[in-house]
Amino acid sequence: MSKIEILPLGVIESPLKSRAEAPRQGQEARVKGKIIIKEEFKKAVKGLKKGDYIWVLCWFQFAKRDILEVHPRMAKDRGLTGVFCSRSPDRPNPIGLDLVKILDIEDNVILVEGLDALNGTPVLDIKLHFPSIDCPKKESPLTLTNKFSSLNRITQLFLFLFHRVGLNFGQAFDAGGQREI
Repeated sequence: MSKIEILPLGVIESPLKSRAEAPRQGQEARVKGKIIIKEEFKKAVKGLKKGDYIWVLCWFQFAKRDILEVHPRMAKDRGLTGVFCSRSPDRPNPIGLDLVKILDIEDNVILVEGLDALNGTPVLDIKLHFPSIDCPKKESPLTLTNKFSSLNRITQLFLFLFHRVGLNFGQAFDAGGQREI
């Protein structure tokens, strides 16, 4: 496989100076900071506005790249889990993903809230957040079976039980039959 070249398009200015100061998830702490876009990429900011939510992809340069398993913070009793099933910054390719709210834009500086990136973190890309695309709708098994109203009752019951016990490609379901994310 050939190497991939990624050019940082900017840098994060953040009050966070060390990993110990960083929140586990940016949305948990509402950290405010700036995304400073390089001059040659300034035109790419056109169309973004105050109040928009954007995805910021950044390079967690202080991450440990040899970590493949972690203890998930919300389920430590489960034991080790593959890093792809976590939000850990430590991973083979430490690409951070922050959903942030734009508070203001001035020229090539985007003031945002919701960061968990450290000061000096390289920004790889920015994408506008679209709730209708980015947020999958939760469907209960009954909603799924209602879509197939022509199925007989036994088939509907089978589908309900199939989804109820979580046999949907490893997806877990809570007591209300809603898929957990």
